[in-house]
This record gives sequence, C-alpha cells and structure tokens, in this order.
Amino acid sequence: FRKLNVNTNAPIISKTLLSRNKDEQKFPAIVFSHGLASSRNSYAMYTREWASKGFIVVSVEHKTDEICPSSKKIEDFPVRNRDLKVRSKQLSKAFDFLYNADLLRTFFADHEVEIDKSNISAAGHSFGGATAIYTTQKDERITGACICLDPWLYPLDEECYTSLNLPLLILRAEYFEQTVPGNRDRVLRLARCNKKFLNQTLVCHFEKSGHNNLSDNGLFMAREMSFSKQLAPVSLNEGQYINHLSLVNSFIDVMLLDRKLKTAMIKENVVKAYEQKFHSNDIALIFDDF
Repeated sequence: FRKLNVNTNAPIISKTLLSRNKDEQKFPAIVFSHGLASSRNSYAMYTREWASKGFIVVSVEHKTDEICPSSKKIEDFPVRNRDLKVRSKQLSKAFDFLYNADLLRTFFADHEVEIDKSNISAAGHSFGGATAIYTTQKDERITGACICLDPWLYPLDEECYTSLNLPLLILRAEYFEQTVPGNRDRVLRLARCNKKFLNQTLVCHFEKSGHNNLSDNGLFMAREMSFSKQLAPVSLNEGQYINHLSLVNSFIDVMLLDRKLKTAMIKENVVKAYEQKFHSNDIALIFDDF
C-alpha cells in the first residue's frame, strides 16, 4: 500500500489570504472529467495541486460509461459518442453547481464562496479529455481554458473539429498513440482549428510517456503498467509524474493565474515557468508543430 499525503476535511482558506491583490476576492474553478474505466478519485495529484493554488475543483464521477459494449470493442463509435454526450451533460451539472450561490454556501459549511465566472476551466484525462473539449464547445460558462491530459479523441464527431475559442493545453503520451491509430492526427487537427487562440494553444509530450503517467493509477501498479506500456519504463516513472505535473501547473500559472500573460505567446512563457519548477532533465519535453 502507498500512503497519500492528504488532509481530510481541510478548512477553506480565507479569501483575504488567497487574494493576490485587494481586488481579487473570487475563486477560479476547474471541473475535471476522468477517463474510461477510471474514477474521480484517480487524479488527486492534479486536483489537490489546483486546490492548493486557490481553485475550486470539482471532479465529476461518470457512472454511465459502457465499459464493455455489446460489440466487445472499445472503439464503437455510436456507443462512445452517446457516452460522450451523456458525460458532457454531467459536466454541465457541475457548472450549474458553481453558478448556484446557495448550493456553494451549503457545501462549504456556510462560508461565502464566490466563483470568478471569468475564470472557469474544463479539464480531463483520456475520454475525459474528449469530454472537456466537447463541453467547452457547448457550454459558454467555460471561460478560462481547456486542459486535456492525453485525450482520447475517437468519440468526437466531425462537428467538434472547430474552434474552442479558449486557451488549450493538450499533453500527449507517446506510448498511448502507438496503440491508438489516428489519435495524434486528431489532436493536431483539433489544435489547428483553434484559430483565434493559436498563440495560446500548446501541444506537447514527454519522451517515453505512457497513458497512465497522467493519472494516479500508475502509482499503485507501476511495474505491471510499465510492462504493457501504459506507463513509462519503471526507472523513468518518478520523473514522468513530476514533469507532467510541473508542466500542467506551469500552463495554469501562465494562463489562469497570471492574467497579464494570458494574451502573450504561450510556449515561451510556459517553458520559462516550467524550467523554474522542480523537474527531471533526463526526460525530453517535445513540442508539436501544428
């Protein structure tokens, strides 16, 4: 067993302590969608980090996914596209929650928690990445960014390959795309479609990264998942986890927390922020041209 460094029922930080200046008295928010056959509890290394930065983080549990369709194929488009739309409705209910002051007050034990409606983001891993993209295109309440951790884009239909009109991070995994034909092409196509925000769109990956290097799952079955290339080689796993988390946090720092940089060239600023964080230099960070 591995012990996780968490505090249960931690108190809500005061808005005064959170604020970086006197005018900032609202909380930004991120809604997270998990991958197929996973759960909302499998991404604590990300959600905990974001909460520590002052975000209200809502991690949605998708219990309606058809894990094994009657066709016995993971890639069954009618089934997966239907699941995608159900998932998106579930994600939108989380945004309903963020917009409901009475529910927020009840949830946070009568604390007054006000959401910054100009800084609400969608994020997800694998199928959750596709869910975040689809919901970003459908729900105008998503105003911050779209953060995709190795998204599985097969469930998206053709009309989804249009502009997101928001800053976009797609962090790919090298090994995943070796087993999922066409996913990299879909990723680059989607990035090219985000025309109004090309300067704020970033697509990249770490060398020898696996699909579960972007979730907590590999922390518990590192050797088994490495054999099946769901993770990086065991010797690189610790560095992979550190680097993925540092890069995602760098994107968030630049695009969602330092609003002065939001309209700037993203790659240079994210790389600068990443280099200032703890990371492993043994694993190459590779950017995609699109």
